[in-house]
Amino acid sequence: MADSGDIPAGLRAPDDCGEASIVTRLEDGRAICIRTVTPGDEGRLRAGIAAMSPRSRYLRFFSGGASPPTG
Repeated sequence: MADSGDIPAGLRAPDDCGEASIVTRLEDGRAICIRTVTPGDEGRLRAGIAAMSPRSRYLRFFSGGASPPTG
């Protein structure tokens, strides 16, 4: 695990990632935080799914829907 001094600007420090998280590095050296999805992530998830092609959505979710169901 990297200490917070190694985390680039804009990335959360390890303590800010939450209890169920892992801080690691990509092959190119960039630090990342892998964490559970929270309700605050809904907007980004919806935008990401909407930006996928119909084929990508189908292969990922076995559905061609443009966004996840509400509720």
